[in-house]
Amino acid sequence: MAATAQYVKINAVLLIVAAVYAASLFSTVFKFLAFNGLQKDLPLHYNAGWPGSHAVNLTKDIKPIPCHSHNDYWRETPLFDALRHGCTGVEADVWLFEGDEKLYVGHDTASLSPGRTFEILYVNPILELVNLQNPSSIAITERGPRGIFEQDSFQTLVLLVDFKTSGSELLAYVEAQLEPLRSNDYLTYFNGTSIIHRPVTIVGTGNAPFDMMTTNTSRRDIFFDAPLGDMHNSRTLTSEQSRASPIMSRSSNNQGQGHTGTEGLDPSTYDPSNSFYASTSFMRSIGYPWWFGTFSDHQLDLVRAQIRGAHERGLQARFWSTPSWPKGVRNYVWSVLLDEGADILNADDLDEARNVLFARQRTEDVSHSRE
Repeated sequence: MAATAQYVKINAVLLIVAAVYAASLFSTVFKFLAFNGLQKDLPLHYNAGWPGSHAVNLTKDIKPIPCHSHNDYWRETPLFDALRHGCTGVEADVWLFEGDEKLYVGHDTASLSPGRTFEILYVNPILELVNLQNPSSIAITERGPRGIFEQDSFQTLVLLVDFKTSGSELLAYVEAQLEPLRSNDYLTYFNGTSIIHRPVTIVGTGNAPFDMMTTNTSRRDIFFDAPLGDMHNSRTLTSEQSRASPIMSRSSNNQGQGHTGTEGLDPSTYDPSNSFYASTSFMRSIGYPWWFGTFSDHQLDLVRAQIRGAHERGLQARFWSTPSWPKGVRNYVWSVLLDEGADILNADDLDEARNVLFARQRTEDVSHSRE
């Protein structure tokens, strides 16, 4: 009987694993087909004459929420779908090819097309939206230009730029294409002594090279996506301890999120002058919550230590690659991460992310009203 029960238990676990992977595969295939089929043609408002009068009140009744639109370019209307949900972060994967100065946006090379570029999908629309909030008839305040969200004029929009090709080659092109936002004083920057907050904050991830990004010490407006997985140790190490326990040695070139251009650096290097997010893959760093659909004590301790490490450095903690299925597990993981202090939800399903965040806000409002 004991052997039979053990056999049934093992089969049940295997079935759960198979179901999770099947759901993940289905989601990936569906998105790929949708992207390559339905989304090759851009909405009309990306053409000449965009954005038009309809964009003036785009965020009039939208409450900004700590939601990051993961793989935003996959959406029917990149950028705009996220803004309509109130997301304060969007993501663009950019690719550079030899002999071509355009930066193409897409998840992989098979999904790239001439009309889907960094300028067309993100830089130009963001520029127009911020311009609309700052007409010449309205004086700029001491806090600088107004942001996109009318309900919170000084909420910044984070544009996470994922460097998919060589970071050392990409950086100059990204910087150049951001110039329209920079010249209008729309980009958050570090001036050598302090952070000057602006309507748009640029964060480099993927193969973004930390060493090259931090050479500008007088006006740095592309911030790093630091390695959250390295931050579970306290920032308050002595200098001797810090030198004795550096980050694992890494090559300077194209090592992925948080690891490019960071060879030999101690985690204490990352702070708001050079970084904005501290991010990690949830699946690789924490792992799936197999313990009856909940976190084990070890997993929860690790989540808390990583978030604490990010906050000690003044950075926002972000977990990507969180479970997307089953929905109950996904929402449970989101809730625990928020409870423990994660600063933003990395979401594919924006409707559900908004529902979870609004439900939490209502609960907090009720709790405060009873105090």
